[in-house]
Amino acid sequence: MTLGRRHMGVDVAATRADVSGPFPLEGGRVRDGGGDARQKERFGPDADPRVLQTIPDSTEAETTPPPSPTLPPSRGKGDNRRQRDENDRLPMGRRQAIAAGAAWVLAGAAPAPARRVVSLNPCLDAALLAVADPGQIAALSHFSREEGASSVGAAALKFPFVYESAEEVIAHSPDLVLASRHSSLATRNALRRLGVPVLLFATPDSIAGSLAQMMRIAVALGRAAQGRAQQARIEAALAAAAPPPGTRPLTALVYQRGGFSSGPGTLMDELLTRTGFTNAIVRYGITRTSNVPLEQVVADPPQVLLRGVEYPGQPGWGERIMSHPALARVGPRMRIVTFPQRLMYCGGPNLIEAAALLAAARRRASGGAA
Repeated sequence: MTLGRRHMGVDVAATRADVSGPFPLEGGRVRDGGGDARQKERFGPDADPRVLQTIPDSTEAETTPPPSPTLPPSRGKGDNRRQRDENDRLPMGRRQAIAAGAAWVLAGAAPAPARRVVSLNPCLDAALLAVADPGQIAALSHFSREEGASSVGAAALKFPFVYESAEEVIAHSPDLVLASRHSSLATRNALRRLGVPVLLFATPDSIAGSLAQMMRIAVALGRAAQGRAQQARIEAALAAAAPPPGTRPLTALVYQRGGFSSGPGTLMDELLTRTGFTNAIVRYGITRTSNVPLEQVVADPPQVLLRGVEYPGQPGWGERIMSHPALARVGPRMRIVTFPQRLMYCGGPNLIEAAALLAAARRRASGGAA
């Protein structure tokens, strides 16, 4: 859908093209409409943006601030520095929740619940669907209509979708937009200039951080009770997927599309730990989400290779590696387990299915003993 050049008194076309406003660009580079240019430079121009979303950012999530209140007099520099140090030691999820709550208190009152919400990210789609009333969802991201990328499956078919352009988003008249740091910077800037509230989320690197993001969405929609109920279901699923006490963890390597393996300090890394595995990537001296050289897999194969597939029956990276002649001698020492690719990207409500599948994989690999 194409809108006229002006909306709410603002030149939409000019605004969408202008990314030089008060929001600084990272590293002096403009991020394109499909993702983070720094990540593409790091992993190559052909890197799948859905895979890049699983790689944690080095910066924290932001929110569009409420109207600026009158702040109390500043304390001394030493006190401020100590407070910053204390805040830095808090987990990301708690820092985000505290910051959001403090902003509302300083503004005088919590904002009215959002009634028309547009999501620009597949992981945020899943969280939104889990806590929102269907009437509050104006549109989801286009990823949720793609079979291999959707985090919500057939549920997405009930709602419109957008491809991240400011014109598309504005056409749905949202009073809140959910975006990630990999969403189009031009669109985010345009929405802010048009006065559309935007909640911006970084990639969570822990289960607690993922649950905190889901609760932020629930609170913004006036659905805190639904958020707490969903959180309780997730925590119960994680508890059910945990191995019996004293069970020896199995080594596992996660292979996403293009051969990316989830590194330490990621959401997937914690999920492996919670379900009875240790992330084998650390044995290869790799400290971040990256490719694992075939030579290292041959020399020291994990007990379980979790190969991500986008579609049932589709050959994945695991098959490509296992067909290599160098792996002929690995034989039964490494078990390959198919794992839906969509569950490797997102936390939130997807943790329920992911935890159950990982627990089943652990039991099969250990002969059903744990």
